[in-house]
Amino acid sequence: MKGKKEYIVLLIIILGLVTYLAFKRTDQLHYAIPRLAAVDAKGITAIELTKKGETVRLSKKDKAWYIEPKGYPADSSKVDKMLGVIGSLTLTDMVSESKNYARYELGDREKVTVRAYTGTGLSRQFDIGKTAPSSRHTFVMIPESGKVYQARDSFRDYFILGADGLRDKQ
Repeated sequence: MKGKKEYIVLLIIILGLVTYLAFKRTDQLHYAIPRLAAVDAKGITAIELTKKGETVRLSKKDKAWYIEPKGYPADSSKVDKMLGVIGSLTLTDMVSESKNYARYELGDREKVTVRAYTGTGLSRQFDIGKTAPSSRHTFVMIPESGKVYQARDSFRDYFILGADGLRDKQ
């Protein structure tokens, strides 16, 4: 009789666990991914790239891009790639809230800070870290949140060029 009661209790526990696992929803996110406002890439008039304390400023004059302050012409294909990323930056997943930025190359020594201006106002600002192991995403940080996100596409290489790498040498 005692063995029968133990089997019944064990069966009830197993049925309870199976029911819990069957109805548990594992596909829910417990955080919100910010939706970035669209930025018209054609309306951007200046881009600032800051890496390791050095700033490269690109400005648009008469439909051409120039590297300031000396006014060297910039390679339009490289600037167009940057504008494409700035205009269509899409966050796909939150990666970290821990503020361990070195792991994603978002520390002060490794990150690239991008600021895009329309007229005189700041349109978009974000920090670029390393490319994700999938090679289909890049780690980014939005200044307002302090969280690390994955952005669609691998684009770090477009922004790590210095003034010499951005010059139009034709």
